[in-house]
Amino acid sequence: MTPQGIGKRTAKSECPVIVAGIGASAGGLKSLKKLFANMPPGHGVAFVVIPHPESSGENLTVRQLREQTGLAVVEAQEGMPVLADRVHVMPTDKFLNIAGSRLTLHEVVQCNGLWMPVDHFFCSLAVDQRRRGCGILLSGTGGDGTLGLSEIRAAGGRTLVEDPGGAEFPQMPQSAIDAGVADAVLPAEAMAEAILTLAERVIADTRNGPAESPEFDAHLQTVLDILRAKVGHDFRSYKPNTLVRRIRRRMTMGKIATFADYARFLNENPDEVGLLQKTCSSG
Repeated sequence: MTPQGIGKRTAKSECPVIVAGIGASAGGLKSLKKLFANMPPGHGVAFVVIPHPESSGENLTVRQLREQTGLAVVEAQEGMPVLADRVHVMPTDKFLNIAGSRLTLHEVVQCNGLWMPVDHFFCSLAVDQRRRGCGILLSGTGGDGTLGLSEIRAAGGRTLVEDPGGAEFPQMPQSAIDAGVADAVLPAEAMAEAILTLAERVIADTRNGPAESPEFDAHLQTVLDILRAKVGHDFRSYKPNTLVRRIRRRMTMGKIATFADYARFLNENPDEVGLLQKTCSSG
């Protein structure tokens, strides 16, 4: 059921309004079920779930979340686009990053002998999504996720932490609370409403912002994210009207009508990224 007071978007789009990364360890599956039991589709939120790796080859998180939610639930694959109203779950034997609003798989690495997959993903989420990123930390042991939440906050995103009193294993959320990186501390079953409220706020901020801003169009934001991820240059300091004009010049040459189509074209044609960089840099 849709949380009270939160309405669906009137326009449907595969481009997410926000990307919510969810970190969970021991006891986290129960918390995930509570969260998604209250999360309706149709609100433009994309989820990326980062559970600590399981010993079993089967991705139990995927199977059990499919039974719990009306959202599409998939196991993340290399190059997979992050889409609205879909739950992307990290594979059991890989770590996950996000760049250019696409997922990339990485070999498992250890930090001081510990697996830190939540921090690993959250740090990339902060860079890739900035204010459209949301970090959520659920039940678990240890301190994984605390560093990543601090990065998300620093980039302008929002952070939610499960109330340790309701978590089966409170150490992971408590670590984030003690570090002062939690914007809100909530029971898992109350997080859906907080996430949807955040999505509505991002939509309102975008709608009320100046039309010439590069952040006014979420798909244009994705184009800029791809440029930053692939060539390491952030063009957001450029004059908005000039930037949009230069990007549209490349779109016209490729007979591409929308920013959404152009973002997909960039991901599929690496040479175009370099040409766009030159156009944006030189005019």
